[in-house]
Amino acid sequence: AERRVALVTAAAGAGIGAAIARRLAADGYDVVITDAHERRCGAFASQLADEHGREFLSMPLDVTDFDAVGAVTRAVVEQRGRIDALVNNAGWSRIEPVAEMTPDTWLRCLDVDLNGTFSGLYTRVTPRSPAKYLHWWRRRESNPRRQVSTRPPRTSEHPRRAACVGGI
Repeated sequence: AERRVALVTAAAGAGIGAAIARRLAADGYDVVITDAHERRCGAFASQLADEHGREFLSMPLDVTDFDAVGAVTRAVVEQRGRIDALVNNAGWSRIEPVAEMTPDTWLRCLDVDLNGTFSGLYTRVTPRSPAKYLHWWRRRESNPRRQVSTRPPRTSEHPRRAACVGGI
């Protein structure tokens, strides 16, 4: 049977991205490892290959580079035929009081966390992409009055609302 293909961003570190990639690999996915750190990508893909006895594709990726995200998703579709699951795991933060935060810190966080997520979704959720390969997931916050849905947003207002509900 043909394996489902999952692309995971920020998958080559020691955090949740690697754990997600490992779980998807264990569940039988053909996992594509992407990360801003090129050396870690290849090393982690080799590690997964040793663990699962099959090859895993790895590609360096800076999610803040919109064109690079598009190039990687196109390359995955060319090499693997499709993308069944996209895990936008990349994130960046610096823990500091808002009063001490610089505009550069704020913008970097938004660029990776918000714009990086948009780039990944945009390259997969457009009239150019086959809808049958898209899987939308819903997530409920612990407070049932707060609901974040990954249904395709209709306007750019949705990220602002989600950020405000999330406590920015």
